[in-house]
Amino acid sequence: MNFKRIVNIDFRRCGIGLWKSRYFVLLTAVLGAVLGVLAAVFAIPKDSEYTATANVYCISYGSYAESVSGTDVMRTYSSIIKSRRVAEHAAALIADPNITAEDVYEQISVDSLYFQGMTYIYENDTPIISMHAVDENEYYAVSVVNAVADAFVQEVNSLSDTEAVRVLDYAIDGQLTYNAMQTCFIVVLLGAIVGCILGCIIVLGKVVFTDRVMSVDDAGLYGQMKVVGIIPKFESTRRA
Repeated sequence: MNFKRIVNIDFRRCGIGLWKSRYFVLLTAVLGAVLGVLAAVFAIPKDSEYTATANVYCISYGSYAESVSGTDVMRTYSSIIKSRRVAEHAAALIADPNITAEDVYEQISVDSLYFQGMTYIYENDTPIISMHAVDENEYYAVSVVNAVADAFVQEVNSLSDTEAVRVLDYAIDGQLTYNAMQTCFIVVLLGAIVGCILGCIIVLGKVVFTDRVMSVDDAGLYGQMKVVGIIPKFESTRRA
């Protein structure tokens, strides 16, 4: 006779199997947490990051033509914010040996830009540009973005031969945008959860796909065979 193996999921049996293997599941969770700790130590940045923001704008004197002209100035010169020239100018304004022009260049970014080819193209139609500086030290982030704002204003006014571009808002403090401790905790917690889930999958796989006969239905292959009888197993309770 050709009998087919039938996989039956008995939730009660699965629950019992998980309870009996709880220490194994706990072990896999601990191993997952250990891997999370290793990932946090070797793959996750150790220092938190702060982002400071400053805004510059172009003065509109009232007429439509002058407003359009101011917007065109921002369009034309917005790309120099992320430039070596502004970075060097900003570093000179800061006058801190711990902050170089290369540091300024790497830390600064600008809103309302999209990347096209090898150049930044300004796509905002308002005469306001927001710029950001990211650093592990809040004080340096604020110093860099304010210096870049001043350097940009001076450079644009010099190139356009106007005084229309000015600083709208200086950065006062920085916003915590990357919390290193929180990220490490999340990585360790995810490692423990993944380890626990894998442990449960292994235990449930062994319970569901086991070849052991655990019930009368198992013995009869769930109706494919007739069970003539069963021999119960008793444990002796007599005392010597």
